[in-house]
Amino acid sequence: MRIHTTIVLALSTGIILFLLGEAPGDSDRRGPARATAAMLASPEYEAYAEECGSCHLAYPPGLLPARSWRAVMGGLDDHFGESAELDAETTRAIGDWLAGNAAEARTHRKSAKILKSVRGATPLRVSTTPYVLGKHDEIRASVFRRKSVASRANCAACHPSAERWDFDDDDVRIPRF
Repeated sequence: MRIHTTIVLALSTGIILFLLGEAPGDSDRRGPARATAAMLASPEYEAYAEECGSCHLAYPPGLLPARSWRAVMGGLDDHFGESAELDAETTRAIGDWLAGNAAEARTHRKSAKILKSVRGATPLRVSTTPYVLGKHDEIRASVFRRKSVASRANCAACHPSAERWDFDDDDVRIPRF
């Protein structure tokens, strides 16, 4: 099942990139079009989408600095209370890919804002960066406790295009329950 999802995601991403012909950093409304085709076509991306995306959203690497991704990948034995350990080769490959496409690489227009907001800190969660917290500051805490949302980390609950790395404010649909 995970392999099928990864293949469908990779193919649809490739088609979108081809049809849009977008360069990195273009419109925030185009999700993966902000990333380079090579980044998304890599075996490391496929491993990331399969391994990390099987439990939660495979977050765009540009939403954290490289030092954060290194810290996250270095702590997979206790990944927010769960063991997410991978073999050493897969851990290294995914970690290098995440760090190489992190906020410093400017794979997203928001990357510069993320970097500015963290000011040298090493956040371990996208949802706790000052930039992301600021984007959600008008949303009551009770919304994140709703059964259909569960936490700030569940981007897809309100951002229907989160799987395509599209978090446009105009597309937000906050669940009622």
